[in-house]
Amino acid sequence: MSAFLCNHEHIGLLAAYHVGKRTYHGKDTVLDVARILAEANIASMKARYGDAGCDDPEAYLELCEKEALRAIPDTVGPVLILKMCDCLEYQSCEVEGYRETKGFQVLDAIRGTAVRCIGGYEDAPGWEYSRASYAKWLDEKRAKIPLIGQFRK
Repeated sequence: MSAFLCNHEHIGLLAAYHVGKRTYHGKDTVLDVARILAEANIASMKARYGDAGCDDPEAYLELCEKEALRAIPDTVGPVLILKMCDCLEYQSCEVEGYRETKGFQVLDAIRGTAVRCIGGYEDAPGWEYSRASYAKWLDEKRAKIPLIGQFRK
């Protein structure tokens, strides 16, 4: 697999989304989160390419932090956030034990929040699926839509 450094706008927006949407219960600031995500990406590059992975890590980290302060997370939808998480995870997974890293934990929290922000998520029936509960929910939905309700048997 190949890897690349995600641009600072990518990292900054994910960090701002994480803090702005309160996807975690820690005390990390938006700057901390930007650094965690950027460091995960840098570590993956180093694992894959050695020192050739990032020419100036400190400059990259600073750019990511600055962008995290500028980013406005409500300007993008949850599906884009999910794609951004997938991208960064793919670029950050080259380190041994990646799933135990803070970077993975942050991305996992962001992903969970984005899923819950997808339209219709809160409206979906119940926590656990059963045909009976789904059929009841569907009947209730159909009854609220006059056109569909007219054709019900």
